[in-house]
Amino acid sequence: MYWKQSDSEDVERIEALHGGVGTVMARRFFESESRLPVRVFVWELPAGAAWGVHSHPDDEAQEEILYCLSGHGTAEADGEDIPVGPGEALLLAQGSVHGFRNDGPAPLKLLLVLGRPTDP
Repeated sequence: MYWKQSDSEDVERIEALHGGVGTVMARRFFESESRLPVRVFVWELPAGAAWGVHSHPDDEAQEEILYCLSGHGTAEADGEDIPVGPGEALLLAQGSVHGFRNDGPAPLKLLLVLGRPTDP
């Protein structure tokens, strides 16, 4: 058995995410079909858009992997600015205070994988 999904399905427009600026286009993949303990998204931020700095409370604790598909942006993680471009990945640990902004002139596309970390 298999499922196939295009990036034009299950799209949500999110305004001022976490107190940020502009609109984030969030595309979910296999939200109800997958039994993996992760969620998979492609997020697109137009030039100048950002999602605000935030953390996840203990009951929503998760790690996030961001992989830049196209465009250029800056992640803020625990007070540090980290430039991110195509082909680069960033792992945000559980409890990290983080946000992201599109610094470039073109749309920024990120693949996001989110899930609860396991105990070591």
